[in-house]
Parts: sequence; C-alpha cells; structure tokens
Amino acid sequence: MWLSTDIAGGTQSVRELAKTEAYQRSRRQRYKVERLFGELKTRINLSRLRLRRLRNASEQFLMAATAQNLKRLVKNIDRGEVKPA
Repeated sequence: MWLSTDIAGGTQSVRELAKTEAYQRSRRQRYKVERLFGELKTRINLSRLRLRRLRNASEQFLMAATAQNLKRLVKNIDRGEVKPA
C-alpha cells in the first residue's frame, strides 16, 4: 500500500474522532455558519469587501449581516412564525 503507517494511523484516529458526539455537534454548528456566509456571498453580494481598513470592512460586514437578519425576520413574520410587537 502506498500509505505509510504514520498516515494510515492518522486517518484511523480521524475516523474515530468523527464518530464522537462532540465532533458531530461541531459539524452541525459549522454547517450553519458556513451556510450563512454562503448566503451573504451570493444573495447580498459580499464576495468582496469594497471598503478598506479593518474598521470600514467591519462596518460593511455588520451592515450586510443586519440586512440578512432583517430579510429573515420579514420572511418569518410573513409565515406567522414571529409576531410583530
């Protein structure tokens, strides 16, 4: 086999780690976060930041995240899942 014993032993330990509950919980959380980032990139067109410097980029990202949350809130109100105050 072309794999050395170190690599083969490493893959076995990774497979066993993947069976743990903590790994499964972490995987679900990563999925949620990555899905939201993907939505920001595609629907809100945040694939590239237009402002420079950390402060400006942070503000642009927060505005995009706020817009995303508002869109989700309106959608949930229309479905009747959230009642307006």
